[in-house]
Formats: sequence, C-alpha cells, structure tokens
Amino acid sequence: MKLEEPKIYKNIFKINDDSRGFLFADSVREILSKVGLDEFIIKYQLISKTDLSATFRGFHYQTEPYMQNKIILLISGKIKDFVFPFNNPKKENVKSFIVEKGDALVVPKNYAHGFLTLSDNVLMQYFMDQEFDENSYKGINGYNYIKDVENIENIIISDKDRTLNKIIQ
Repeated sequence: MKLEEPKIYKNIFKINDDSRGFLFADSVREILSKVGLDEFIIKYQLISKTDLSATFRGFHYQTEPYMQNKIILLISGKIKDFVFPFNNPKKENVKSFIVEKGDALVVPKNYAHGFLTLSDNVLMQYFMDQEFDENSYKGINGYNYIKDVENIENIIISDKDRTLNKIIQ
C-alpha cells in the first residue's frame, strides 16, 4: 500500500490497564499489517510524552531527501491530530482526527503533522521510515490556527513552535 492520505485506525491495539498502571505489548509486524503497510521499514522511532491538556505540538515535517512517512500510536490520553500537505499550508487543506488510546494514525511524508492534547498524560509512539535529519527538519506556525479553530486562549506551546515564520493561510 502506498501512503497517500492520512488515515486513522480505531482500536488497533490493546492496552492492558490495572491498578499498577498499564502494559502495552504487541508485534510491530502485526500493527504494520493492520494498517496495510506490511513493507514499511522502520528507521527511526520517537516517543512523545505530554503532561498537560491544551498543549500543542507541531506542525513539523522533513524535506527531501529525508521526508518521513509516520505511523503514530496513541498509548495513553486523547488528542486532536492535525495534518495538511506542507507545500500547501491553507486552512481548507487541514484534516483533523480525534485519536484515543489504542488508535493508530498514518501520516504520509508530504504532510505536516501536529496535535493538541485533549487530556493530561498523553503518551505517543512514532514509527518513521526515514532517519531524523536536523537540516531537513521544518515547521509551520500553528499557534493562531489552533487558537482560533479550537477556541482556546491558553494554549501551551514551545517558543520554538510559536515563533516559526511560515504560517497556515
């Protein structure tokens, strides 16, 4: 399967919760099969933990020759995820998904990605088919877009993301 459009897969894996916390154990090969990407070769992984609700991270992407297809697993919490073609950052091109514990989201390499936490204690795992490259790593400022679309005044965002020069039109 060629990755062309972002797609969410609901309840794709099981988190075993109990009074001590949780355990997540699954075959990566099985997860790739469930999202139709059996030939996906993982070259880089990232784990993201966000403590507080109303935190925005994004919009990030990498340019050629290090563009990354992503498979994102939500291990705990709830987010609203936003994606759009990074070469056409317009409001009408933004797609959003509600992603909850146990869901997977696939994001093609030509899309910028960001998310807003809808709960505290969000834990995400990313699988990417390309290494991280600092010179190819780019971002688009999403502060005003998220503030307006989600009607949130006190968004938590890094200074780095808040001061990106490129914006969504």
